[in-house]
Parts: sequence; structure tokens; C-alpha cells
Amino acid sequence: MRRFIYICSAVVAVFMVLPLRVESQVVEKLSDWNIASQYTIQDSRSLIENGSKDDSQIEAQEQEFELEKESELEEPEFEDPLEERIETERHDFTQSTKVVGRGVRQIEYGVLYTYKDAGGERENGYATPELLFRYGLSDRSEFRVRFNYAWKFFETEEDIQGAEDLRFSLKYVLTEQCCWRPESAVELRTSAPSGKDEVSTGHWQGGIDYIYGWKLNERFSFTASTGVNSNGLGDIAFIDPGGDPEDKFLAWTQSAALGTEVTEKSTAYLEWFGIFTYGRENEVSFSFLNIGIDRYLTNNMLIDFRIGTGLTEESDDVFAGVGGAFRF
Repeated sequence: MRRFIYICSAVVAVFMVLPLRVESQVVEKLSDWNIASQYTIQDSRSLIENGSKDDSQIEAQEQEFELEKESELEEPEFEDPLEERIETERHDFTQSTKVVGRGVRQIEYGVLYTYKDAGGERENGYATPELLFRYGLSDRSEFRVRFNYAWKFFETEEDIQGAEDLRFSLKYVLTEQCCWRPESAVELRTSAPSGKDEVSTGHWQGGIDYIYGWKLNERFSFTASTGVNSNGLGDIAFIDPGGDPEDKFLAWTQSAALGTEVTEKSTAYLEWFGIFTYGRENEVSFSFLNIGIDRYLTNNMLIDFRIGTGLTEESDDVFAGVGGAFRF
């Protein structure tokens, strides 16, 4: 498990170093250009001494070079991320390919209800506050902390409730959309054994999620994600009352979501997502289909609603939730 976390860390480190190498190459090219332009100006001045060009021609050429240098080296205008409409990770399973922006703080929250009838054994579940705190480290990266408290009520088994393990993660934007190349980001996750004994894994866990998407036109967008987490990062959905608490496994995830602009103040999505275990004593396969709506109160605040259904025997029969987010 420790080797798995090291591998994930190495992958994200490579992604973070690449932009720095590209930036150094750009600076090197600009430096070469400046040297070349200086030689050109010097050559022009030498032509004056030889009488090949008059003063007005040389001055015009020098001014042209100076204007080109200023345009190349001019810094881009600062864009305030708070001027754009807020974009959240909730309430769908598929995350956004964007980050909140340098210095921006964003808080997301909500409540979730689940119901399952497993061969006459009814299960009711609740989870809140589904809290996610996001802080922008740069224009391409952010730090995140998740906290949740969950309940599971059974008819015959003993009920389960308690705070889940805290989850920490770093998210980094990899690419911008260009033709068929998607806009993409990667999230490196870890969970600390801080939850209640009944719902905690008792160990540090790790995971990684790759998010990628395309803006299809002015109204529609398509986003998907592929990831893997050790022991499901302690999510209560993987708690088996009759299972081995020391069970070690991987939870593979895949999702796809189609989003659309409904009005200037609301958006909607249709999503499928699945979670599949590998190496677990009792293997499970979760698959869900859900829809949701975001209602924007301002550019910096929204509320959301979602409802979905399970597609496999192990999945919850139905789930529904409501929540919101704001930033500052």
C-alpha cells in the first residue's frame, strides 16, 4: 500500500514539473530573440557608418524592433477568478476539470439520503455535511479537505454511524482543451485514520483521480473521470458489518457526465458512474444513473439538487440530495 502511495505521488510530481520546464524553455527562446535583435540593430548602425542607409531608415527600424520586443514581453492581464461563475465538485460524482483560482476559498456542503431493499433487508442511510473546503494555491492547483458524518440503519444488523476519515488532496490542471485534446486535471488523494472506529479504515489510504472533458458547443459539455482508491478511502458504502475489518482492496472508479445550460441561472446534468472493488473479501460492483440541477444565486453562490438510482444488486435502490456552495 505504501508503494502505491509513492507511485501516485511520483505521477503528480511529474505533472507539476512539466510546466516549469516549458516555462524555462520559453524564457530561453525570448533571451535568444533579444540577442538576435540586438545584433540586428548593431548591424543597422554599422550600415550608417558605411553610408548604406540614412538616419530616418535606421531610426524606423529600431523603433519597430522595440515595439516587437515590448509586445512579446508584455505580461498578460490579471483575470479575477471571482468574476467567473462558480464551479463546484458536488453534486455529481464526476469532478470538474477546473480549480478555484489563486487565493480563492470555496466551501461546498450538503445532505444525502440513500435507500436499499436487499432481499427484504431494508437499509436507510444519511450523510452530512458532505463538507469540502478548497483553497487555490495557484492558477493551476488547489488544496482540498473533505469531512463527512454518516449513518446507516439496518432492520436486523446493528446500526452504524460516525465521522468518516478526513480526506486531503491536491488537484492540478494538466491541459487546456485544444481540438480533440481534452481539458484535464489530476487529483492526488489521501485519507487519515481520524474517523470513528466503526467507519474508519484504521490506516492511511491513498488514491488518484484523472478528470477529462470537452466543451461540445455553447450549451453542452462532456466530462469523465477514471480513478482508483485504496480501501475506498474509508467511504461508508464499503463498510461490511460481517466482513473483515482488516480487509485490503482497491476501489476502481469510472464516470461520465453530460452537462447542459438550461437558463442563464441554472445548469443540469445526466451522469453514470461505477465503483468496482478488486481484492476485497466480498467483491462489490456499484453502478448508478443520476440527474441533477444547479441554481446560481450569484456568481459566487449556488444551490443544487440531485436524484439517482442503482443499476446493480449491490447498489442503493435510490438516493437523493441537496446542497450548495459559496466562495470568497
